[in-house]
Amino acid sequence: MKLAILSNTDRDIISHSIRHHQVAFDFVITAEDVGTYKPDIRFFEYALDKIGAPSDRIIHVAFGFKYDNAPAKKLGLTTAWVNRHCEPQPDGIAADHVWRDLWPLAALADGQRIPE
Repeated sequence: MKLAILSNTDRDIISHSIRHHQVAFDFVITAEDVGTYKPDIRFFEYALDKIGAPSDRIIHVAFGFKYDNAPAKKLGLTTAWVNRHCEPQPDGIAADHVWRDLWPLAALADGQRIPE
């Protein structure tokens, strides 16, 4: 499994944040790289091009429903919404999975089925 960060920030800020993670990311794509911010669909098109995998092989996991899950779904990505506060899902495009935290992603990375 490869990991990517898609962030509405610039390279300097995200580089500082990544130093605090104990995970190696294969791709880091920022608004600075793309020249636009999420939820602009061009952000996700750019990311798909950079990652080089078909959309049906990607699961987009995010806390920000409006800025992440909705546009990712429009491009055919499987989506997981990290709904930490048990908020009602917004009207419109539904996430494929709703998780309270990132543990289901860890299970997926360990070769297990996508948990609910």
